[in-house]
Amino acid sequence: MNLLLMGASGGQVITNAPQNASMEPTIIMGISGIALLLLLLRWQRPLYYIKSNPHSIFVFVFLLFVIASTIWSDLPDVTFRRSILVTAVAIFATYFSTCFSYKQQLQNLGWGLGITALLSLAFGLFLPSYGRMSLPPHTGSWRGVFLHKNALGAHMAQTGVFFLTLFFTDVYGKHKKIAVVLVAISLFLVVASRSSTGLVAFATMTAALFICNILRFRSTVIVPVLILIIFMWGGFTIYAQNNAEELTAVLGKDVGLTGRDAIWKAVGDMINLRPLLGYGYEAFWYSPYSASATVTRILGWAVPHSHNGLLELLLAVGWLGTIPYLLSFVFNIVKSIQLIQNNGTVEAIWPILFLLFMILSNSTEKNIMTAYVWSSYVWITLLPLNLKDVPFTTTQPAYSGLHLDEVQVDAFKAEGRS
Repeated sequence: MNLLLMGASGGQVITNAPQNASMEPTIIMGISGIALLLLLLRWQRPLYYIKSNPHSIFVFVFLLFVIASTIWSDLPDVTFRRSILVTAVAIFATYFSTCFSYKQQLQNLGWGLGITALLSLAFGLFLPSYGRMSLPPHTGSWRGVFLHKNALGAHMAQTGVFFLTLFFTDVYGKHKKIAVVLVAISLFLVVASRSSTGLVAFATMTAALFICNILRFRSTVIVPVLILIIFMWGGFTIYAQNNAEELTAVLGKDVGLTGRDAIWKAVGDMINLRPLLGYGYEAFWYSPYSASATVTRILGWAVPHSHNGLLELLLAVGWLGTIPYLLSFVFNIVKSIQLIQNNGTVEAIWPILFLLFMILSNSTEKNIMTAYVWSSYVWITLLPLNLKDVPFTTTQPAYSGLHLDEVQVDAFKAEGRS
């Protein structure tokens, strides 16, 4: 399932999916259906995680807005089908969060990310007609198993940092050399994709990894240091705005970031026409004859999307639907810092690195509602503050095997007696 979420469509299963791409949604619905049955049989588990993470209510409210947007959508049938897929992926993510230990979750995630990196490398080397872009201005840029070079660059950036994080843990035991190889492959693919977003994301996330690793035992200073980093990033942003020509020249871009500023202005004008509820999930960009035709007419070319994750949410569900998502994101950042403080392990750093990846990759592109990113976001939302909780730490022995049914049943019985 991890591979499917990342996989051959570039993660475009629940957002901007090709109209005839029916197999992947069908497979996801089947797997999520099984996951739902398992959750119903073990209903105490998801209930415990939801109660342990009150802020998850904001994700639930956002999901309700996605589904309800069918009512006011310009294309209600499209919105309904896509919202069902969003719900299905959330169900699978809930199952993934509640039925595996944190170590097993990282191992399974590693399998999906690693295989995707290897397949992307193979496509670029041996199937260049598929693995490399052929149309200008991106001719020759690698895209691997993804639809676009920027998708490859962004995902390989976070794949490389993921395996770099695992290198400093015992998640893969004696097989740390595999992590080193996958870091190298991921970095190569970032460079081969010629994605500026990928390069910036890899460098920023790597720096954040080492900073958090140094500070993870100093809980009293980690918050002010992270705040300082945020202010430094804000200062750099202001500097970048005032020195746009020099900085974009270094990255090989024009001042308008290849026309994105014009796109953002046009999309902003469309958002202002329906600020509260938006146009319905996935209805705006669905076809040349949907509401996006106005943006195409203004700019003079067929714009595929807004190149910004926040703008995509506003187009889909307006401010009323986007605010719950933003609130959940803020709570998840705070929680991710607490995870580092409470656990003091390197693997506890990954959630905040992933949230950083979401911010970076959705600044100039959009993957905020791709199947992989959405499922990972739900997973992080449901993580317990004590990563050893599966879901309780009362009398459980060392974990072994794939599932933890017996351990969790005993834990729930103990909870019932207390």
